Amino acid sequence: MITRSNLADQLREYQIRSKNDWASLSFFSSTSNISSRIEVMSVIWELLTFALIVFSAVSLYFRVTC
Repeated sequence: MITRSNLADQLREYQIRSKNDWASLSFFSSTSNISSRIEVMSVIWELLTFALIVFSAVSLYFRVTC
């Protein structure tokens, strides 16, 4: 029979498992979801693009001032 305390225990266990799953590096595992890999790759792409823009701006600044 489903009781309130049983549901609370299940929710607590689920939250602990999901926190541990989030903390683990699952990018290289074979069981990883393809959408999470796409999200990781898009974040990496955005960071690289941002770094390129910052590097270009700094390079242009030093080229103009020197």
